[in-house]
Amino acid sequence: MSQPAVSNAGSAKLHRGFAGLSEGLAKLEKLLLLDQEMNDEDRARGYIYLLGMQKWYVDLCFQGYDRARPRSVRFHDEVFKFGSGNPDNAKYAAEIHPGTEYVIRGTRGTSSDICIETRTGMGRREDNIHTETIDVIDGDAIRVEADGSFEIRIGGEQREGVNYLATRDDATVVFVRQTLADWDKETLGVFTIEKVGPALPRAPPADPETVAARLGDIA
Repeated sequence: MSQPAVSNAGSAKLHRGFAGLSEGLAKLEKLLLLDQEMNDEDRARGYIYLLGMQKWYVDLCFQGYDRARPRSVRFHDEVFKFGSGNPDNAKYAAEIHPGTEYVIRGTRGTSSDICIETRTGMGRREDNIHTETIDVIDGDAIRVEADGSFEIRIGGEQREGVNYLATRDDATVVFVRQTLADWDKETLGVFTIEKVGPALPRAPPADPETVAARLGDIA
């Protein structure tokens, strides 16, 4: 089966994007290697942290990049950390368009708590390192149906008896944190997020410029 042709210009952009990512990782590894105060165990954890950050950005930029077709990406688990080592939380983020209506549908699970927020960012880009929570709803406030399912409306007009999260013109992220007190007995909830409105066609396949740009974002 023949492979689709790729222009030289497109290949060059892909190469530069990937090279920038590789160079960024090499610079971070150098910090690990040059830190004389680290012992081998600390340095091993540093490599895991570095790989966890890479995994988070790759997942976010290639799975959760399309805000018209948002997808929740898990970025904190028992192996890969994001800024902290709290072992009791499973954290997810979905990027959204500011001021747009979305709906979350899912099942509650049996976790000790679940907290869902609309936020101005998650510190992924230089211009949103300092972020704030716009609105929040937690497990005690979420209305759950008898079968364990729930629905949360994001934005638009608030209606009586409906789970709701406010949004605004600088909202860019829906953040979900599930807390487990007993990982052997409790189960995480499962949920999806989608933009309110007519169904969208399948997203077009990624082109060289888009992939190169996302590699740059990760770097």
